[in-house]
This record gives sequence, C-alpha cells and structure tokens, in this order.
Amino acid sequence: DRMNGSSVFSTLDATSGYYQINLSEQSKPLTAFSFNRGHYEFNKMAMGLCNAPATFQRLMDSIFPADMYNFVLPYLDDLIVFSKNKLEHQSHLKQVFEVLKNAKIFLNMDKCHLFKDELIILGNLVSKGSIKPDPDKIKSILAHKLPSTAKELRSFLGIVNFCREYIPKITDITKILYELLKGTRPKSDSKIIHTKESKKAFINIKQIIASNLERAQPDLSKPFILTTDAS
Repeated sequence: DRMNGSSVFSTLDATSGYYQINLSEQSKPLTAFSFNRGHYEFNKMAMGLCNAPATFQRLMDSIFPADMYNFVLPYLDDLIVFSKNKLEHQSHLKQVFEVLKNAKIFLNMDKCHLFKDELIILGNLVSKGSIKPDPDKIKSILAHKLPSTAKELRSFLGIVNFCREYIPKITDITKILYELLKGTRPKSDSKIIHTKESKKAFINIKQIIASNLERAQPDLSKPFILTTDAS
C-alpha cells in the first residue's frame, strides 16, 4: 500500500548482513563449537542462530526515522526504496545511504538494483500501479505435470500458495487436492489416486495461473462498493 503511486524502485542488499552485527560478550559463549581439537566462538552474529532474523530486523527498523518509512521498506538484509519519479528517488536514496553510513551498514553493490521501472520484490513483480507474481514461479507452476505422489502434490501446492493472493476462491479450488493428502506424512512418496474432480482442479489452477494474473492499486478518487457475507 505504501508503494501506491510509485514508479521508480530500488532494492539494496546488505553485505552478509548478519555478520555486520557484533555479539555482546555474554552472547559469544552461546555460539561456541568445537572443531579440530579447538574451541571457537563467534564474534559476529552468525546465520542460523534462532534469534538472528528478528535481531537484524529490529536493527534495520530502528535506524530509520519514522518519516522515511514513506519511501523505504526494510526487510531483513534487503531494503526497498520507492518513489514517484527519478528526481524524488535520487533524494530518497541519498537519505537512505546517509542512514546506512551512520549505522555502518555496508551494501553489496553487485546485488543492488537502482532506478528500476519494475523489480522482483518479495516474490512479486512490482511496477507502477501493478503487482504480479514472480514470472519464474508462474513458469514453475505451468511446467508441473499432474502429481502422482503426496510429495509431488505438496510441492505443487506450496508453489501455488505463493500466488494465493491473486487467485479468487483459491481455498475452494485447492480443497479437493488437499483432501488427497489426508493420512500421508509430510515427506511421503506414497502414491495418490486422482479423481475426475482433483484432475479438474489441477487443470483449473494452471489455467488461472496462465491468465496473466495481476493486482492493481486502487483508484482512491473513485467510489468503492463493499459486499459482505454473513456466516
């Protein structure tokens, strides 16, 4: 919603983000491990620590003043900057770089994408007034053959789940497929027996995915109609 009206985008990547955070002396022993007759402790926050993502997110949230959240969105070691035009974007990037400099957060410029008309952001292709699923995910779904095992079906439904916001009544459509998984273990290779309904649901999902899915930003100057359903 904050990106509504934006037409210029940049994504910034923090170089080995977690390793840019120093551990306190009290925390270092908690990272200890033994290897080759030696005892080692991390001085920096390592990847894989259970609290690392939340800690890094808190850091990124804390370094930006509230008014900058109108054009910057920190997400772990990625930063999304969005603006209405290139001149405004230049100013926004300058402010973001200044904050990162003061916080001593370094960027991997090879993974930074600047002044783009469209970008893949958190699994979505974002452009002016439009949000679409990542084209690579679309290709992956369309390339899927009818699953013959529980593991294959779970994999297919997992990818489809990334596009659930674009598919009306997705729960109703996939219900029959989830029923095929009843009684199977998470990583089971057990065979599944399709019905006419489950085959139809599989084909239906692929047809919907292939229909150029898109979410548009609302035009707030026009009236809205709200339809509710009691249950």
